[in-house]
Amino acid sequence: MSLSAPTAAGSRPRSLTVDPTGKFIYVANMFVNNVSAYSVNATTGALTSLGAPLLGGSTPFSIVTTRTQ
Repeated sequence: MSLSAPTAAGSRPRSLTVDPTGKFIYVANMFVNNVSAYSVNATTGALTSLGAPLLGGSTPFSIVTTRTQ
């Protein structure tokens, strides 16, 4: 997977995480208090926005995903 292609993100993207399945990436946008979500193309690594950012609390700077049953 390559993340070299430009992808729009929120203001001041601070950190990112890949979910345990490798199908999604989440980016904490510190200055706009939200989290951007993207699907990952398994073949090319290209990211596709999943729509409007999610609320992220006050100045999110880190993000973690977990596996649920």
